[in-house]
This record gives sequence, structure tokens and C-alpha cells, in this order.
Amino acid sequence: MLIPYLRACNVLRSLVEELDLEKYFEIYEISQSDLHDIALEEVGPKSEDLENLKSLKRLLYRLHTIRKIFVCSLLALDADGGKPDFARWGIAVDGMQRLASITVGCTEKLNNILGEEERKAAARCYARFGLKFECPRLCIATIVQNTAHTRSRAHEGSAPEVELLVSRHSRPSG
Repeated sequence: MLIPYLRACNVLRSLVEELDLEKYFEIYEISQSDLHDIALEEVGPKSEDLENLKSLKRLLYRLHTIRKIFVCSLLALDADGGKPDFARWGIAVDGMQRLASITVGCTEKLNNILGEEERKAAARCYARFGLKFECPRLCIATIVQNTAHTRSRAHEGSAPEVELLVSRHSRPSG
């Protein structure tokens, strides 16, 4: 996701005055070292780096900085109403549309991955209690609530009431 943003930033930076851009960099606190680091690390991350939380945080910081650079470039783009504006702003709008579609695609992939992980965790939890996998959020809340209740009753000396939990959320029929 970083490379399309870098390309879009480079295209926009070629259309703006450097002095105007530097003013916006100062306002949005983008340092020369940030620009230098981003220029040096244009190559995408290695696949083994994606498993490391520290690397993911660094990549997120880079993406955030690149997006700020993109916004600064848009702000520095001249708009006086003349014919040259149409060409410049046409390029800018095309870049924004491409980045928006890429961002939407990445967001959907991330949501799908998170949803799969949530379903796997919920299925393991349901299997433990012998429940059907129907309504993950409601069942998880009920399981947590009833598990806490069961533990408190176990400390009082009464038997755990797992059957109560199972009967409340229909057992698999068969």
C-alpha cells in the first residue's frame, strides 16, 4: 500500500512549487529526516517483517507520514481558475481516486482477516461449551457472563451450571 502513495506523492510534488510545499511541511511537522527516510525505504517490506509488531508499527507510521505529504502536496497545488488548473487538478483527482480504491480494497481485506480470526476464536469457544455457532457476539458475552457466575458459585460450594448455559443457546439438533 505504501508504493502507490509514494508514486502519487512524487507525481503531485512535480506539479507544485517547492517553497509552498515546504511551508506546508512545516505546518504539518514533516521533517527533512522523515522525507529522507521515506525516500530511502521506497522498497516494500519483506514478508518476514510483516509478522513483527514493531515492523508493522513502523510501516503504519510511514504510511501516515506519506499520507500527510500527499495532503501537503494537494494544499500546495495552485488553483487560480486558469486552463492549466484543469490539467493539474485532473492529475490530482485521478491520484486521489486511485488511492481511495486501493485503501478501500486494503480495508476490506483487513476486515475479512479480522472477521475470520474472530469466527475461529468464537467457534473454539462454542465447541468448548457445546453450543451452536450462530450469534457470536451474544454468545460470547453470555459465555463470559455465565463463566464468571459459575466460578463465583463454585467458590460458594455449589456445582457449576454449564447445562443452564447450553440450554439457553440451543444445542445442535440432530
